[in-house]
Amino acid sequence: MTQLFTPLRRRAHTHQATRTYVLLQRFGVPFEVERTVCSDCQRVLEERPLKRAAA
Repeated sequence: MTQLFTPLRRRAHTHQATRTYVLLQRFGVPFEVERTVCSDCQRVLEERPLKRAAA
């Protein structure tokens, strides 16, 4: 019975970081944000606001 519910194991990988720039709104204020995302698993590794964007 325990064999039916074993979690799937995924092969571990080293993240390949790519930088993307996106516009987000926080509390109604637009910000330009730099995101570091893994190119393989699309996981957000780092996110930091750059500046307030023009409305």
